[in-house]
Amino acid sequence: HCVNDVKLLAYPRKNGERIYQSPYDDFYLCKNNYSVSHAKGAEGNITSLLKNYDHMERFSLSDSTNLSCKEELFLDFDNVDIANALGLIINFRQTLMTTYLFYSSMGYMGNNVSDIFSMIETNNELRNKFNSTTKELANIEVYMWNEKKNSWEKQNEFFETGPIAINKQIIPLKNTNLTSKIKIKIILNKGLWRIDYVALTNIYEKVKPIELSPSKILNKGKEDSNALESIINPEKYLISMPGSEYKFNFTLPASDTDYELFLYSKGYYLEWMREHWIKNENLFKLHQMVENPKIFLKAEAKDYKLYEKTMEQEFWNSKIDTKSFSYYEK
Repeated sequence: HCVNDVKLLAYPRKNGERIYQSPYDDFYLCKNNYSVSHAKGAEGNITSLLKNYDHMERFSLSDSTNLSCKEELFLDFDNVDIANALGLIINFRQTLMTTYLFYSSMGYMGNNVSDIFSMIETNNELRNKFNSTTKELANIEVYMWNEKKNSWEKQNEFFETGPIAINKQIIPLKNTNLTSKIKIKIILNKGLWRIDYVALTNIYEKVKPIELSPSKILNKGKEDSNALESIINPEKYLISMPGSEYKFNFTLPASDTDYELFLYSKGYYLEWMREHWIKNENLFKLHQMVENPKIFLKAEAKDYKLYEKTMEQEFWNSKIDTKSFSYYEK
């Protein structure tokens, strides 16, 4: 990992206040959380999975004939005390579907992987086109029921790539001068998203957290001034290798104030090609993946189903043995 910047974003909060981040990096000071009263998916009642922040996630398996098949979740909130300036909070992450597709694409590149990635990194048009399969899978779309118009009105979308960290995000809802009963519909790609928690809250104002750079970095317990310089200097990178362990210390402005905290980082990581992937080289499938994602996601469904049920467990059970690496580190 090559890390260019790490900051702590902090905003003071009083008792009963929370600050939530939107997918567009806006921050909102909020009060009052309203848990979902009833939630329903294709499998039936899923209220217990979405009512509490407990890592008991609701997810589905992908469609067996089309990886871009969509599904709907219906959420009822029956006890909203203040039915205006509402925001929808969702804790979510992806399954390993996009991870599977990404590494499949590397396999299709085969011996051409370095040449193709060089083109992607230096050509924005090609880079955007390379993301066409992910775009076809789409984001989490949020709709709210309009009682007067007797129809669902689209509000916004949640989006974030990655199966590891859980995102807690908010989107402000439109036209929220409503009654105490709110109905929400979520449209999402089947088999792509894991959702742990949903709730409504009242938005009081948009705020801007302060940005704090690290005051000290410890490298395996010892203060590392070179690591600190690499993070603070925008022209440098802190390069971490397998087995590296850094502890970042930050100093908050006032010790007697409670803060909502967010971590910001900027950088990239180096990907390596496994030897056994090269045998999967298939430039035709790579071309189809980029140019015809709808057709590709239908064709790939059968192969993906072979791994889907065991992929999550295999992923979390995997571990790099740092002793097997040949680099030398002082």
